[in-house]
Amino acid sequence: MPWRAGSVEALVTLVSHEVEEGIRKRFERVQEMKEGAGKSVGRGREYVAAYVAFIHYAGGSWNAAAGPAGHAEHKAEGPEHVH
Repeated sequence: MPWRAGSVEALVTLVSHEVEEGIRKRFERVQEMKEGAGKSVGRGREYVAAYVAFIHYAGGSWNAAAGPAGHAEHKAEGPEHVH
């Protein structure tokens, strides 16, 4: 694991690169599918599937990056929070 080398920089670089590539790849797919979406039902469905995949990936990445950093922060949500 990159962070075991004593520096967090390798991990930050690795994760940042993977997320960036994932977003770019999915966005490009949406753009490709958008061009032909109105030509047939099948192509429209392909566009919607690509769009949904992009939104889920981007949203999941954002939630992971902006969400609570650890278990201690989850405890602060209150006793009703169950894992």
